[in-house]
Amino acid sequence: MSINALILYVNKNIHRRIHVYLILCLFIAALLAAWSLFVRAIDQKRQDIQDAYETIPVYIILSNIAGTRTDGLEIPDYWVEYFISESYSYQGFEQDRAFSSYVENVQIKTTLYYKLNLSGAEPAGEALPVNQKLIGITGMSAAGAGEALSAKVDFLPGYDESFLGSDEHVCIVSEKTAAMMNEDNSIHLAIQASPVGDKALVLSLNVIGIHHSDDDFIYCPWQLAVDCQIALEGHYTADSLRATVRDNTELSEFCQILSRHFCAVTPSGKAPEMHDSPVLTHYAYAAIIQDEELNRSLQDLNKSLRMLELIRTPLLIVVILLGACMGALFVHSQEGDLKTARMLGTSTIQILSILGIELLGWLPLGLLLGMGLVSAAWKINVQILVAIGIGISTLLGSIVCCLTQIDGKRGAFI
Repeated sequence: MSINALILYVNKNIHRRIHVYLILCLFIAALLAAWSLFVRAIDQKRQDIQDAYETIPVYIILSNIAGTRTDGLEIPDYWVEYFISESYSYQGFEQDRAFSSYVENVQIKTTLYYKLNLSGAEPAGEALPVNQKLIGITGMSAAGAGEALSAKVDFLPGYDESFLGSDEHVCIVSEKTAAMMNEDNSIHLAIQASPVGDKALVLSLNVIGIHHSDDDFIYCPWQLAVDCQIALEGHYTADSLRATVRDNTELSEFCQILSRHFCAVTPSGKAPEMHDSPVLTHYAYAAIIQDEELNRSLQDLNKSLRMLELIRTPLLIVVILLGACMGALFVHSQEGDLKTARMLGTSTIQILSILGIELLGWLPLGLLLGMGLVSAAWKINVQILVAIGIGISTLLGSIVCCLTQIDGKRGAFI
């Protein structure tokens, strides 16, 4: 059979059996699309894991050793500085990375005591009511400040919560205190470090907001409260401290560093020994790590990902075998034509050439259709090697089936 006759035969056969070729083409496209969707499911699980790390917050909250109290801790300034300082030393050596680089949104609260200084006279230390607190906070969500500020705060025009992150002389007062402020929206206070302090200082603050709650607390920027406490006592303390882990993928690394200074919660309240400190013998505070939501999400996502990865290789083998079976079925549907061609003296090479020309014309079309489908409908990049593997397996399946049939071994492959 000449080349022209071979091409003419292939052309007629395609027109006569166009439905068979279309089925082959669509099946190959569907096979490739199904595998691509499976791969996309794996990639999506990996992305979900990354999203969980990036979006689910993990909080670090300092508490007493038993974990029963997170406010009124009187945390010394050198421990607070770990969370806010740009440098970090451990055992006398400067570390390459600052402790504070592992956290963000650090919420700190420091409490002083006040009385209104209406006369403007120089104050002297005296006994003050314990409920007249000047509370320095880094933000509205500072630990321990939420109870009073959960009520609505009305900020004066031009002011908002961001001023609490500054060191400006501003404050948020109760409605009762607001009624006694000056015409320029300022108040004068006598400040003490404790209700029974022996030293006081005068502080003038501009009112920027009014909180609608029953207490008579005054809230000011945390840095301002720290400056006042240092002026009164030479150092500062924090009642509470809470921070968010900056990068959850570094949580394990940060926990190791955190354990140098803070222990895990001990229900008995007995402080564990601190072995690496040249000064301290026992831990003074515990760190509560609120990572339950992250761990729960990661556990579920990793379980799903492991299951998908487990069936990935077997499923790929099934996809390749299905391509081979489709090639065999394609040849099997032409059993009569193959027998006739064989009886007319057509050689095996010529028969294989006919099948090769037909398949090499339609297989790429099916693969391109599948690639276009997944790219347009689901925005998925097709794995080219898998597409080539499906095409080769279909071609090999048709060749094996063809050889078994023309040698009189019908059914050996199917």
